[in-house]
Amino acid sequence: MEETQCLNLTEKHKIKKRVRDFFDSWVFADYKELERTIAPDRFMEIEIIIKDNDIISEKVNEFSKEEFIDYCRELFTRRDYLKFQTNNEEIFKKGEKYIFTADILIELREKESGQVNSYGNAKATLELDKLDGNWYISEFENMITI
Repeated sequence: MEETQCLNLTEKHKIKKRVRDFFDSWVFADYKELERTIAPDRFMEIEIIIKDNDIISEKVNEFSKEEFIDYCRELFTRRDYLKFQTNNEEIFKKGEKYIFTADILIELREKESGQVNSYGNAKATLELDKLDGNWYISEFENMITI
């Protein structure tokens, strides 16, 4: 993956900020921030679980913006997201889109049981579109190795 040369530092900063705002909206269950960060027309979420180098689960969900907000409301009733921490971040261009990738640490607490789960061996890939001068996340792929 080649770091794009045509994206200036200001735009890279804006992309990183948008991604940070997206992850923070999960930690703080902030629906308004979540709504501001995702694309207005559609949002795709992909979750891949890997164990012993084999994919054991793959879920692909495509939502309208409103459907995704409702999906998150339901998730937030069952769990608290405690941490989304990124490392080894890269930004590059893929066709007309920009891609943000990072290693990610996710911690969440199941509300019913109180159990805290930590996923430190995960990789996040977010696809971003620029619309009317603002960056929006249109796809979030979360690959977790257990």
